[in-house]
Amino acid sequence: MSEVLDLTVVVTLLNEAESLPVLQTELMAELERLDQSFEIIYCDDGSTDSSLDVLRDFAAKDERVRVISFRRNFGQTAGLEAGFRHARGRIIVPMDADLQNDPKDIG
Repeated sequence: MSEVLDLTVVVTLLNEAESLPVLQTELMAELERLDQSFEIIYCDDGSTDSSLDVLRDFAAKDERVRVISFRRNFGQTAGLEAGFRHARGRIIVPMDADLQNDPKDIG
């Protein structure tokens, strides 16, 4: 059985390579500040830019980051559903990767 965590952030994205490093930095700062167990699940909805490479780098550097990758665009609802299915957190926070959601709102 998988470990149950306090919080899962599910981030859906399509072609957001430029915003991902900023988002990751802000998410990690906020989640670590909360002092709860957490994971971040990025759901890449068939990006054609370098988003998937960026996400794989995040996951390689931090085991709290997981990546779900679709081979083509299925839409935000499919990405959220996949993230929710794989989430281990008791609380799930959905976000877009376009920086319109402020990670400081999570707390």
